[in-house]
Amino acid sequence: MYTLDLRDERLTILWQGATVVGGIAPVLTLDDGGVVRPSLTDRAAVPGEDALGPYTDYRFTYQDEGATLALTLSFRVYAEVLVASAGLRALKGDRIGVRARGLAPFGGLRLTVTTLGRVEGLMANYLHKDWWSRPHFDLDPAKLPPRTQSVVWRTAEAYHHLLCVAGDALKTELSGGEDGLGVLTAAYAGGLCNFETVTFVLASGGDPFDLPDRNAAAGMAALGTPLQLREWKRYPEPLEYLGWCSWDAFYREVSADGLVEKARELQEKGVPIRWFIVDDGWMTEEGTALAGFDGDPAKFPGGLAPVVQALKRGYGIWWVGVWHTLFGYWNGIHRDSDLALAYAQWLHTTRTGKVVPAADVPAAFAFWNAWHTYLRRAGVDFVKVDYQSGLLTYWAHEQAIGAVAGAAHEALEASVGKAFDNVMINCMGMATENLWHRPTSAVTRNSDDFFPKQKGSFTEHALQNAYNAYYHAPFMWLDWDMWWTEHEHAATHAVLRAVSGGPIYVSDPPGRTDPERLWPLMLSDGRLLRCDQPGMVTGDCLFVDPSQTPVPLKIWNRAGAAGIVAAVNVHLGEAVVEGSVGPGDVPGLLGERFVVYETFTQAARVVAADERLPLTLAPDGAALFIIVPAADRVTPIGLVNKAIAPVAVADWTVTHDRTLVVLLEGGRFAWAAPAPPAEVRVNGLLAEVQAGDGIYTVACGEVEGTVWVEIVDG
Repeated sequence: MYTLDLRDERLTILWQGATVVGGIAPVLTLDDGGVVRPSLTDRAAVPGEDALGPYTDYRFTYQDEGATLALTLSFRVYAEVLVASAGLRALKGDRIGVRARGLAPFGGLRLTVTTLGRVEGLMANYLHKDWWSRPHFDLDPAKLPPRTQSVVWRTAEAYHHLLCVAGDALKTELSGGEDGLGVLTAAYAGGLCNFETVTFVLASGGDPFDLPDRNAAAGMAALGTPLQLREWKRYPEPLEYLGWCSWDAFYREVSADGLVEKARELQEKGVPIRWFIVDDGWMTEEGTALAGFDGDPAKFPGGLAPVVQALKRGYGIWWVGVWHTLFGYWNGIHRDSDLALAYAQWLHTTRTGKVVPAADVPAAFAFWNAWHTYLRRAGVDFVKVDYQSGLLTYWAHEQAIGAVAGAAHEALEASVGKAFDNVMINCMGMATENLWHRPTSAVTRNSDDFFPKQKGSFTEHALQNAYNAYYHAPFMWLDWDMWWTEHEHAATHAVLRAVSGGPIYVSDPPGRTDPERLWPLMLSDGRLLRCDQPGMVTGDCLFVDPSQTPVPLKIWNRAGAAGIVAAVNVHLGEAVVEGSVGPGDVPGLLGERFVVYETFTQAARVVAADERLPLTLAPDGAALFIIVPAADRVTPIGLVNKAIAPVAVADWTVTHDRTLVVLLEGGRFAWAAPAPPAEVRVNGLLAEVQAGDGIYTVACGEVEGTVWVEIVDG
């Protein structure tokens, strides 16, 4: 349980009597340039109860020297989480001729923090660009980068996670500095002087992977939007299948002919790609501003409809999506276009002269609905919406960022729901104002682009995806971006996508697809063998930078009762790395003994729940472990010619002398058992069994459709 202590007007949050966030003091920066350090005037502890349960609300009230402003800091303590809020009130702004004092647009409210306790490990996620975050590792909180959004740390007592919140007006970020850690809350528009806002949520406990879920749930409840968490969102059906994107294949030179050429190649190679994204470069634009709803007439003669129909009718593509930005195109909508004239009542011209959809739900919805309806009639099935954290670029100094983000996402998603059944990939949108304001969309990009031609891009790409998932996963299903099947890191990319739990799509140029890289990821109809949740870094890697320290980067996930652990070598010094793997890498696995099967070497061991197996990876090396609770007689592992083998097991039952396993389709089925079987039948026919080190396999790849494997005890 949290408690609060006040000494010398500085607040300290304690967990089980030990400091977690200490030395808190407020500083106000005003829009006239003044800096105010208000003094404490009142304090109270008010009990209550809401949807999160019973709480005690610790309130601290401050005033400036002239009593023109009153600041209230609230720390609402529940059984498992703390919700921090701030409220500011102008005390003399209602007098005739007296202007209210408002906050500066950037960093208007700052809580200085002197300590996070005795930090033994720390990982933070900060925006290294306006729209992408990456991990930071350092024990000193004063060294946190600007625009930090999440920080998890370990003390002797517990793990702790602080997650910044973006409310209806203001957003909060963290930043290190000479005076320690700063918790900065700002509207990115000046003059606000009467508001209440949630600033951050804090959770502590023994399981670090439980904390982000608790924080996100508490923050959403405090904002009044609890159904915006991933657990309440429907994963889009098209993204259950393998896809292809035009971006790294064509970049902005995408065309109808190029799309058909690639679709024909995939069909000839027998690769069941089921959806295409037509990425940047397809639309009618001028000066990187949108000028029309249909495709560029030079690249798409006759518009999008003919090529969409050709892809679906002739090449086995079931769904086609198109790309656009949250503003139409990179520079919004061309001010002199017929489009801007026709939809002027639903658009807004910013102070920088950009024309964009208005930050008003009915108006913005009208614009998106007009465009999305047009696309739907052309046969388009979904959209990828980019540049979402560019909201600050367009709207800074005009409206509070929380209000802008709320309106922008609500209007966009209402239109996507109507036209495309909520099927959308969010992109370039990892800022807090985006994370906290997506009503229904379920999938978002989790990292910067993978740059296939840029040396070193793979390491950064893997790091971002593994560590960003820590705070990102409670909100959305995570897209780890497209990749090339013909690339020096193709095998490792495939492993990462397999464990990601999100969509898998490639972007090979014409003539460059390697089907053998793709078959382990899917069934014969293109349906992915997908993990149960977003993959994330294992506990022993949480506070370690594997690009600098010679240890494997490990990512865990679940597939039913089984655990999945991917291990990759991302060390920038190209060192051989060493570590270990075991059932303890996957939180929540049930059982006392486990079968640990490595996909590439086909090696298996039966281990105790707390046992560790040594792991060594050469430069660019990778391993993929299936960890299955061991049964007394037969332990199905799954189709081991697939990456996530257990997902291919539809069901299994045990009788007094035999085990019946139902597989989604044929392949190489493996199981563990203490003794060889008396016989094995596949769909009623006797099958040949291969044995080795307690692992048994049967080949049933020639069987079409559902497969029944009957294993009779020996």
